[in-house]
Order: sequence, then C-alpha cells, then structure tokens
Amino acid sequence: TGTALGWTFAVLASVIWPRPATAEFERTDPGAAQATGNMKANVRPWDLSVRTYGGHDTNVGLSADISGYNGELESGYYGAAIQGSYRFVQTRDWNLGVSLYAGRVVYAREHRDDESDAPSEYNTSVLNPGIYAQRRLSFGTMPLTVGLAYNFRREWVSVSAGGLNSHSISANALLHPTRGFAIGAFAEYADENFSIVFPDPALNSRDATRF
Repeated sequence: TGTALGWTFAVLASVIWPRPATAEFERTDPGAAQATGNMKANVRPWDLSVRTYGGHDTNVGLSADISGYNGELESGYYGAAIQGSYRFVQTRDWNLGVSLYAGRVVYAREHRDDESDAPSEYNTSVLNPGIYAQRRLSFGTMPLTVGLAYNFRREWVSVSAGGLNSHSISANALLHPTRGFAIGAFAEYADENFSIVFPDPALNSRDATRF
C-alpha cells in the first residue's frame, strides 16, 4: 500500500534479476530496474506481461493489536497488473528504453453498519513509468551488465493516510561467473511524498527519503 520499505539493498545469487521478496499486493515494483531486456541485436524490442492474482490478508490496515481502528482487518483481495517495456536502442552492448507498470488491488470486505473502517478503503491503483539504460561490459573473462534507472510511482487509495508520489533513482549490476549462474547487486534512492497532511508534520509526517 505504499509503506516505505526502509533499507533496501540486495546482493543475491540468482539466474534472474533480484527483486523484493514481498507479497504481490504490497510490492514496490522497481519497474525500469527490472526491465533488463535481451542484450542482443535484432530481437523484439518490447516486452509485455499481464497478471491476475488473489489471496487473503489478515491485517489490511497494518493496525496494532490495540488501536482506534473500528472495523474488520481481515479480507480477501484480488488484483491485476500490466507491466511492459520498450527499448529504443538494443544492441549487444546497450539497452536504452522505457517501462510502465500499472496495477489495481481490491479488497472484498466492505463497511458494515456498526463499523467506521473497512478493508475496502485500502483499494489501491498504481501507475509506475520509468526510463533506464544498460551497458554490457566484461570483468576479466566474465560478462558484466550495469544499469541506471529513474522511476516515478503514483498511488491512489481512498484511506486518508495513503496516496503517494515517489521519485527514485537506482543502479544495478549483474555478473555472470558461469553461463548458468549470476550474482547481482541493486541499490535505490527514493523521495516519497504521501498526500496526508498531519497537524504537526515535523512529528507525524509519512514523507520520507529511502535508501
């Protein structure tokens, strides 16, 4: 739902690019940072995927055991997401392109007569465009891919503490010691601004910078 992840730094051994290991409905999709594409010339310059998903959340509002939340925290949810990228430059040495992630998650539990809060208030829409550049190099005899990306993320949510504008810059590197094995590093800096305004922003603001 847009809550800042705090420290985000991953060094992973994998055959795919590292990504946050969070639940589908609360991911902060890196967007362009994932749009690694195919570092070969004369192949299709675009990628597109569509996903649908569903599940059950036992604490939609992330509320403490004792709080002022007056409603049921548990709810089933379902959602859909579309993610794609287009590479304007695509050679064996360079990838330059744009990416787009758009998604919607809906919680099934609505208000009841004796409640002032409901999981459906956390229905969230996300739009996340980005731009990225990648360069293929070598580290000794091992292939090395390095990249930079900029992402803008906008979230719309009914609950007053939601709503997000986020700007982020990220860097990544992927080293292939062998043909079927890769080691990657990913770092990101983000400036995140939520729509809610508290009476004393110095004490209560949700706005943050994140690394």
